[in-house]
Amino acid sequence: MYLYARNADYLVNVPIVKRHGQANVTLGYKNHLGSIDGADRMHAWLYNDVPEASVLADIMGSPVKPGDPTVRSLAQRTVLTVGDMLYGQPCRNWGVVPTPWTIWGGEWPGSLIVSDDPVAADSVMLDILQSEPGGSGCGSIRSWARRYLAIAQQKGQGVHESITLPVGQRFDPARLAYSAIDYRYLELWPSGADLHLSLLQNGAVLLEWEHYFPGALCVVRRATQPDFSDAITLGVSPVGRYIDNSPVSPAYYRIFLSA
Repeated sequence: MYLYARNADYLVNVPIVKRHGQANVTLGYKNHLGSIDGADRMHAWLYNDVPEASVLADIMGSPVKPGDPTVRSLAQRTVLTVGDMLYGQPCRNWGVVPTPWTIWGGEWPGSLIVSDDPVAADSVMLDILQSEPGGSGCGSIRSWARRYLAIAQQKGQGVHESITLPVGQRFDPARLAYSAIDYRYLELWPSGADLHLSLLQNGAVLLEWEHYFPGALCVVRRATQPDFSDAITLGVSPVGRYIDNSPVSPAYYRIFLSA
């Protein structure tokens, strides 16, 4: 184990949510391969078709020194997992250009999965990845891809739960329903408090929002369905202000940062 991981009191694990050629998915647990020396020798064991063992769960449970409670494992040191789904990679683990997600309507997720339970975090991220269609040659996620999470739960590292999401359908993070995992959805930006709508005298709708990223282009999208399944792009704005000259009713608006 590298010194930073061995000596740290606390670790914050920030994996990019993406697929992987060997492990099928690379999330918080696999991200900790970067916390140990000689991780390249572990990749052969990522084809985890052995029901009673998992190299990823073993790494999170190390180091172990029986009888010495001061020696804390990676799982105990990892106080927070932050799954980076601002862009992510729904079908591969390489390439510098992010691939838009089908389940986000050809957009990027613009999301974070945050948890103090490393097993629960990976469970949710894997469920989301599994609902993305296996196009572009990536294929479907293998049945054993989540086996490390079941083993990690047996080792007392956290709570594992799996739900089946419709493959290829528009994803709504607010509707995930877990019973064992304490899942909560929070929309930070843009939210109803940030996005203000005004009806102009000519019937157009003025959209105004707090622009947290000066100089960056914001994409304005509109839908008539609450789940945003029929969203269209209206235009872009660099200043936190946009006028919809052809409004419809009902209308739901969202603002995205341009890639």
